[in-house]
Amino acid sequence: MFGWLFRPSCPCDREAKRWVESRLAWLNDEFPRNVFEGRPIVVPTKHFFPEPIEPNRRSVSRLVARVASWMGVDMKRIRLEFDKLHSDVPLVNERGQALPDAAGLYEFDDERRTIVLSEAEFHHPEALLGTIAHELAHERLLGEGRLYGDEFDNELVTDLTVVHLGLGVMLANSPRNWASQQTTWPGSDLNRPEYMSP
Repeated sequence: MFGWLFRPSCPCDREAKRWVESRLAWLNDEFPRNVFEGRPIVVPTKHFFPEPIEPNRRSVSRLVARVASWMGVDMKRIRLEFDKLHSDVPLVNERGQALPDAAGLYEFDDERRTIVLSEAEFHHPEALLGTIAHELAHERLLGEGRLYGDEFDNELVTDLTVVHLGLGVMLANSPRNWASQQTTWPGSDLNRPEYMSP
Protein backbone atom coordinates (compact mmCIF):
# COMPACT_ATOMS: atom_id res chain seq x y z
CA MET A 1 0.00 0.00 0.00
CA PHE A 2 2.80 2.43 0.87
CA GLY A 3 5.22 1.14 -1.77
CA TRP A 4 5.25 4.54 -3.46
CA LEU A 5 6.30 6.17 -0.17
CA PHE A 6 8.93 3.68 1.03
CA ARG A 7 10.86 2.44 -1.96
CA PRO A 8 13.15 -0.51 -1.23
CA SER A 9 16.80 0.35 -1.21
CA CYS A 10 20.00 -1.65 -1.01
CA PRO A 11 21.48 -1.60 2.52
CA CYS A 12 25.01 -1.62 1.04
CA ASP A 13 26.94 1.21 -0.50
CA ARG A 14 28.00 0.81 -4.13
CA GLU A 15 31.40 -0.76 -3.41
CA ALA A 16 30.00 -3.20 -0.85
CA LYS A 17 27.21 -4.17 -3.25
CA ARG A 18 29.75 -4.83 -5.98
CA TRP A 19 31.83 -6.97 -3.60
CA VAL A 20 28.79 -9.01 -2.45
CA GLU A 21 27.63 -9.63 -6.01
CA SER A 22 31.07 -10.65 -7.26
CA ARG A 23 31.72 -12.96 -4.30
CA LEU A 24 28.24 -14.52 -4.60
CA ALA A 25 28.95 -15.22 -8.27
CA TRP A 26 32.27 -16.81 -7.29
CA LEU A 27 30.59 -18.89 -4.55
CA ASN A 28 27.94 -19.99 -7.02
CA ASP A 29 30.68 -21.41 -9.24
CA GLU A 30 32.37 -23.09 -6.26
CA PHE A 31 29.18 -24.41 -4.63
CA PRO A 32 26.46 -24.88 -7.25
CA ARG A 33 24.08 -26.41 -4.68
CA ASN A 34 23.27 -23.43 -2.51
CA VAL A 35 20.32 -21.56 -0.99
CA PHE A 36 19.66 -19.90 -4.33
CA GLU A 37 19.53 -23.31 -6.05
CA GLY A 38 17.36 -25.32 -3.67
CA ARG A 39 19.55 -25.96 -0.63
CA PRO A 40 17.33 -25.58 2.47
CA ILE A 41 17.74 -22.63 4.81
CA VAL A 42 18.58 -23.98 8.27
CA VAL A 43 16.62 -22.29 11.04
CA PRO A 44 16.62 -22.85 14.83
CA THR A 45 13.64 -25.22 15.02
CA LYS A 46 13.12 -28.79 16.19
CA HIS A 47 13.04 -29.89 12.56
CA PHE A 48 16.73 -29.02 12.20
CA PHE A 49 17.69 -29.54 15.86
CA PRO A 50 15.71 -32.52 17.16
CA GLU A 51 17.97 -33.05 20.18
CA PRO A 52 18.38 -30.51 22.97
CA ILE A 53 21.69 -28.67 22.89
CA GLU A 54 23.41 -29.20 26.22
CA PRO A 55 26.44 -27.22 27.42
CA ASN A 56 28.90 -30.11 27.28
CA ARG A 57 31.49 -31.41 24.84
CA ARG A 58 29.53 -34.48 23.80
CA SER A 59 26.41 -32.51 22.87
CA VAL A 60 28.45 -29.83 21.08
CA SER A 61 30.39 -32.51 19.16
CA ARG A 62 27.08 -33.93 17.90
CA LEU A 63 26.00 -30.42 16.96
CA VAL A 64 29.20 -29.84 14.97
CA ALA A 65 28.66 -33.12 13.09
CA ARG A 66 25.07 -32.13 12.26
CA VAL A 67 26.09 -28.69 10.97
CA ALA A 68 28.99 -30.26 9.04
CA SER A 69 26.58 -32.59 7.25
CA TRP A 70 24.47 -29.63 6.08
CA MET A 71 27.56 -27.77 4.89
CA GLY A 72 29.14 -30.75 3.12
CA VAL A 73 32.17 -30.97 5.43
CA ASP A 74 33.86 -34.34 5.89
CA MET A 75 34.34 -34.58 9.67
CA LYS A 76 36.90 -37.37 9.21
CA ARG A 77 39.31 -34.63 8.15
CA ILE A 78 38.63 -32.44 11.20
CA ARG A 79 40.01 -32.69 14.72
CA LEU A 80 37.64 -30.95 17.13
CA GLU A 81 39.09 -29.38 20.27
CA PHE A 82 37.63 -27.32 23.08
CA ASP A 83 39.34 -24.59 25.04
CA LYS A 84 38.75 -21.45 27.03
CA LEU A 85 39.50 -19.00 24.26
CA HIS A 86 38.14 -16.04 26.16
CA SER A 87 40.68 -13.79 27.77
CA ASP A 88 40.72 -13.06 31.50
CA VAL A 89 41.72 -9.49 30.62
CA PRO A 90 39.02 -7.66 28.64
CA LEU A 91 40.34 -5.68 25.68
CA VAL A 92 38.81 -2.42 24.46
CA ASN A 93 39.08 -0.38 21.29
CA GLU A 94 39.96 3.33 21.00
CA ARG A 95 36.38 4.27 21.99
CA GLY A 96 36.47 2.15 25.12
CA GLN A 97 34.13 -0.50 23.71
CA ALA A 98 34.79 -4.12 24.62
CA LEU A 99 36.42 -6.18 21.86
CA PRO A 100 35.08 -9.69 21.32
CA ASP A 101 37.20 -12.69 22.24
CA ALA A 102 37.67 -15.52 19.78
CA ALA A 103 34.73 -17.91 19.93
CA GLY A 104 36.41 -20.38 17.59
CA LEU A 105 39.58 -21.03 15.64
CA TYR A 106 40.36 -22.91 12.46
CA GLU A 107 43.89 -24.16 11.86
CA PHE A 108 45.07 -26.22 8.91
CA ASP A 109 48.14 -27.59 7.25
CA ASP A 110 48.73 -30.33 4.68
CA GLU A 111 47.96 -33.11 7.14
CA ARG A 112 45.52 -31.82 9.72
CA ARG A 113 42.58 -29.51 10.13
CA THR A 114 41.65 -28.43 13.65
CA ILE A 115 38.63 -26.52 14.86
CA VAL A 116 38.83 -25.15 18.39
CA LEU A 117 35.61 -24.00 20.05
CA SER A 118 35.40 -21.90 23.17
CA GLU A 119 33.62 -23.60 26.05
CA ALA A 120 32.39 -20.15 27.07
CA GLU A 121 29.93 -20.34 24.13
CA PHE A 122 28.34 -23.60 25.31
CA HIS A 123 25.61 -21.73 27.21
CA HIS A 124 24.69 -19.61 24.17
CA PRO A 125 23.48 -22.13 21.56
CA GLU A 126 22.55 -19.65 18.86
CA ALA A 127 25.89 -17.84 18.99
CA LEU A 128 27.61 -21.23 19.17
CA LEU A 129 25.84 -22.35 15.99
CA GLY A 130 27.09 -19.29 14.14
CA THR A 131 30.64 -19.95 15.33
CA ILE A 132 30.47 -23.61 14.28
CA ALA A 133 29.14 -22.71 10.83
CA HIS A 134 31.84 -20.05 10.39
CA GLU A 135 34.68 -22.41 11.32
CA LEU A 136 33.29 -25.16 9.07
CA ALA A 137 33.07 -22.65 6.22
CA HIS A 138 36.83 -22.12 6.68
CA GLU A 139 37.24 -25.82 5.96
CA ARG A 140 35.20 -25.54 2.75
CA LEU A 141 37.31 -22.56 1.65
CA LEU A 142 40.81 -23.01 3.10
CA GLY A 143 40.85 -26.73 3.75
CA GLU A 144 39.61 -27.51 0.25
CA GLY A 145 42.01 -25.06 -1.39
CA ARG A 146 39.50 -22.45 -2.58
CA LEU A 147 41.22 -19.69 -0.61
CA TYR A 148 44.70 -19.43 0.92
CA GLY A 149 44.01 -17.36 4.03
CA ASP A 150 45.90 -14.23 3.03
CA GLU A 151 43.03 -12.71 1.03
CA PHE A 152 41.96 -9.30 2.34
CA ASP A 153 38.35 -10.47 2.51
CA ASN A 154 38.94 -13.97 3.87
CA GLU A 155 36.75 -13.60 6.97
CA LEU A 156 34.00 -11.80 5.06
CA VAL A 157 33.93 -14.49 2.36
CA THR A 158 33.78 -17.09 5.12
CA ASP A 159 30.63 -15.51 6.55
CA LEU A 160 29.15 -15.13 3.07
CA THR A 161 29.85 -18.83 2.48
CA VAL A 162 27.79 -19.67 5.57
CA VAL A 163 24.91 -17.67 4.09
CA HIS A 164 25.40 -19.26 0.66
CA LEU A 165 25.27 -22.78 2.13
CA GLY A 166 22.03 -22.11 4.02
CA LEU A 167 23.08 -21.29 7.57
CA GLY A 168 23.11 -17.49 7.38
CA VAL A 169 20.36 -17.21 9.99
CA MET A 170 22.84 -18.66 12.48
CA LEU A 171 25.16 -15.70 12.00
CA ALA A 172 22.54 -13.23 13.19
CA ASN A 173 23.61 -13.66 16.83
CA SER A 174 27.14 -14.84 16.19
CA PRO A 175 29.28 -11.72 15.62
CA ARG A 176 29.05 -10.74 19.29
CA ASN A 177 26.26 -10.17 21.74
CA TRP A 178 26.82 -7.22 24.03
CA ALA A 179 25.13 -7.11 27.43
CA SER A 180 22.51 -4.68 26.13
CA GLN A 181 21.46 -6.97 23.30
CA GLN A 182 19.05 -9.86 23.28
CA THR A 183 20.90 -13.18 23.16
CA THR A 184 18.05 -15.40 21.92
CA TRP A 185 15.48 -15.01 19.17
CA PRO A 186 11.80 -14.51 20.00
CA GLY A 187 9.84 -17.46 18.65
CA SER A 188 12.91 -19.66 18.24
CA ASP A 189 12.63 -23.26 19.44
CA LEU A 190 16.11 -22.83 20.93
CA ASN A 191 14.56 -20.48 23.53
CA ARG A 192 12.62 -23.36 25.03
CA PRO A 193 13.93 -24.69 28.36
CA GLU A 194 15.04 -28.05 26.97
CA TYR A 195 17.42 -26.24 24.58
CA MET A 196 18.91 -24.09 27.33
CA SER A 197 19.95 -26.87 29.71
CA PRO A 198 22.12 -25.57 32.57
